Amino acid sequence: MGLVNEVVELADLMEATLANVRRIAGKRANFNPPGKQAIRRGTDMSISDGLAFEIEAYNRMVPTSDRREGGQRV
Repeated sequence: MGLVNEVVELADLMEATLANVRRIAGKRANFNPPGKQAIRRGTDMSISDGLAFEIEAYNRMVPTSDRREGGQRV
C-alpha cells in the first residue's frame, strides 16, 4: 500500500528522520503552488467552493513533472 517507506531500529529513528528531512528540504521550495493556493484561498470559501477550487488546482498539477515526482515513493 505504500504506507511505510523504511523501518529502522528505535535507536536509529532520529538519525533516519533527520536524513529524510534533509533530503526533502533539498528539493525545490516551490513544489506545489496550486496546492498552496488552494489551502490559502480555500479557507475563505464554503466547503463546496473550496473543494471545487482544490479539484481545479489538482487538475492543473496533473500534467506537471512535479506531480509525477511527488507521486513516487521515496
